[in-house]
Amino acid sequence: MDLKTHLCLTMLISTLGCPSGMQEDEYEHQHHNHSSEAIPESILGNQASGELYTVEIITAEPDPASKGKNDWTISVTDSNNVAVSDATLTVVPFMSVHGHGTSPSSFTANQGDQAGEYIFTELNFIMSGAWEMTFTISVKEETDAGTTTDTIVMSIVVAN
Repeated sequence: MDLKTHLCLTMLISTLGCPSGMQEDEYEHQHHNHSSEAIPESILGNQASGELYTVEIITAEPDPASKGKNDWTISVTDSNNVAVSDATLTVVPFMSVHGHGTSPSSFTANQGDQAGEYIFTELNFIMSGAWEMTFTISVKEETDAGTTTDTIVMSIVVAN
């Protein structure tokens, strides 16, 4: 939400009252402190799986994830726990509580030095709170079978 819209809504709330009969301080607490239940923790070792692949955060700078630029190394393995190399790996961060993503809206990883290792640089979290990270992994099959694609969602909490 841009500053002008935020100021207009703040003025409207103070003029008309808070939604659903809430007291103003209760509304402000719920709106601005939406992540008060979620305490940022280390994201190292966070894993999520799709139908074909599993992603795991193996390094993170900073850790826990923090507002601003973040660098992550992700491992990708198949259902047999074998490292997946030569994949295209992208991630789309999305903050569902606010209904927005970040800028840029998606990030593409570079291959790391180890098999199955992918590096994201400058993942940009524009605010603290709960984020859903949607990873898309595409792998061109060695045969002429085409490309397999899997989508995996991982939840994290970003600190101030």
